Order: sequence, then C-alpha cells, then structure tokens
Amino acid sequence: IAGYAESDRDFEEINYEARVHYDKKFFDNKVSLNTFLGTNRRDAEFHRLSAATSGGLVVPGLYTISNSADPAQATEFDSRKRVNSVFGSVSLGYDNFAYLTFTGRNDWSSTLPADNASFFYPSVNGSLVFSNLIEAEWLSFGKIRGGYAEVASDTDPYSLATIFSASIPFLGDVPFSTSNTSQNPNLEPEFKNTYEFGLEMAFLQNRISFDLTYYNEETSNLITPVQVDPATGFSSTFTNGGTLRNRGIEALLNATVIQTEDFSWDTTFNFSKNDNELIELIDGVESLQIAAFPFNSVTLNAVVGEPYGIIRGTNFVFDDQGNKVVNSNGSFAETQDQENLGTILPDFNLGIRNTFRYKNLSLGFLVDI
Repeated sequence: IAGYAESDRDFEEINYEARVHYDKKFFDNKVSLNTFLGTNRRDAEFHRLSAATSGGLVVPGLYTISNSADPAQATEFDSRKRVNSVFGSVSLGYDNFAYLTFTGRNDWSSTLPADNASFFYPSVNGSLVFSNLIEAEWLSFGKIRGGYAEVASDTDPYSLATIFSASIPFLGDVPFSTSNTSQNPNLEPEFKNTYEFGLEMAFLQNRISFDLTYYNEETSNLITPVQVDPATGFSSTFTNGGTLRNRGIEALLNATVIQTEDFSWDTTFNFSKNDNELIELIDGVESLQIAAFPFNSVTLNAVVGEPYGIIRGTNFVFDDQGNKVVNSNGSFAETQDQENLGTILPDFNLGIRNTFRYKNLSLGFLVDI
C-alpha cells in the first residue's frame, strides 16, 4: 500500500556571551599576564512536526497528507535546554620561555536535577621552551608540556521524569503510554578527567620536526541506559552507570626530504593509538547492550574489563582448514551461540601525506590507514 509522510525539523541555538580581559607585562616585559573573566548563556531549542498518511492513498500517485485513506497521523516533539556559565583564565609567561595557565568554569544546566545542576571543572597547563636554554645549530625548537583538565557534561532534555506520550487514536480514544526506558530524577553530571604530556622538537632549521603526546582520560558518572528486570515495567533505566578509560599516544612527524630553489618534497606521518577499557559499571551489572542490529542478532556491548563497543553475534562455522562450512541449501553455516566478533575501535590510525612542489605547481596525495 503506497503512503506518504512529511517531517519538519528545526534546531536553533543562541549564545549570549560577555568577557572582560586584562593583559599586562612586568619587569622589563619579561613577565606577561593574560587574564579574562566571562559569562555565557546558551539556549537550544529543537522542534519536530511529522505527519503521515494511514491506510494508503485514495488517489494513487497523489502524494499529499490530505490524500490519506484513513485519518492521517501527526506527531510533534519540542525540547528546550538552557546552560548558564561563568568561566575565567589566568595565564603567566616568563621571558618567552616558561608558561603556566589556569582555567575554571562553572555551568548550571536545566537538564539536571536542581541539586545537581551546578558543576565546576578546572584545568592547569604548563610548558617549557627548553631550546631557549640550549645553543646548538642542530636544534631549531624544543618544548615540553603537560596538563590536567576536568570537563563536565549534562544530558539530553527531559531525562529526569517518566511521562506519558500520546499514540495513534483507536476507536475515537487517544491511548497514552510510557516508553520502555525509565528516566532518573537523581542524575548527576558526567565528568572526564584528563592528563597529558607532550614533547615538540625541530631540527636542522625545521627540516625535521616531531610532536609526541601521551594522554590518559577517565570518564566517571557515565550517563547511560542500563538494562533492568522487565518486571519493573521497563527494559532499561538512565543512570550514572560506570567508569570508562581511554589512554594512548599521538605522534606527528614532518620532514623536508628535498629542498632546492625550484623543487621540494615534504612528507608527514600522523599516528595515533588508543586503548579503551570499561573499568566498572553499577553494582550487579557486568555488561550493557548499547545497540542492536536486525541481522544475525548482532549487538554492540559494553563489558567490564573489555573495550567499550564489543561486537557480539553469531559467527561462521569453519572446518579444520579454516574454510567456511556450507549448508546443503548453499548458505554458510552459523554458530548457535553468540561470540565476540571484534570491536568498533581500530587498532591504530595512520596518515601519510606527501607534497611535491615545483616552482608554482604543487601536487600532493594522502594515504589513510
């Protein structure tokens, strides 16, 4: 039966922000001070209005809502969110050599309970340009840096109260029902704590340079749906359900392989490797189903002690030589039980870029792995 549907979505975000800056240099310009204090209000609105024919079309090929055989169906959704913030930064520098920066921010979110709506998160970062202390022709630049930062986040609108939603009218009455997910009036903000260290160096008048970073970030109070006993009337509930850790390295290498008056060849290697692990969930829960797919009962899962995003599903059946077993009807045989099939996270990322220049002509290519 042919049908027709329309959907209109509108999203709007307005930010109101004000800042006050104070910058000054002291002690014969050797010490620099850069500061600011600011405030921000962020208003976000989302509106969706959808309509669809029901029971097919009266006139075939006429695609309008009013051409519905049965009364057309209409749905509407509106959400509003507001975050008020104050923030500031103090940055100190000494003789273009040493730098230290402190920041702080406090947010008040409309999507969290009144008692948990306010949350503060700071950061501190420092760097030392040690090449200013070393007189060597081979060393063009050298800097070591380190930092610690906290970032907090809220949740989507209307995640606190379980409400009734209207459905399609039935025999003249409008049925109301709740969703399969129970909302949580006691949600707390989600926090991410990160520390990192880095080293930047350049040699031979910047012909060769690299940037190496190690980071470790831990997300706590992870806001996520957790499966519950269906006897409660719900299949899942939103909660601050666990701790997730990401740590890894990022490396960038630049080199000018050839450089003449008319010709140059520059190459760049960009490498990153991230180790992801779910540290813990709420008491009594060892795994979460993040998503499900309709084919072969494939699911995406979070399992304590494993990377976040384990893919589970039925697998092929293999013989002793590693060949897939074929059923009598010609299809591949599948296992009866689900297995860990892999993860959505790559082992590593690598990008290789080469750029060739001859006078005013430039040619480049990129390989992503």
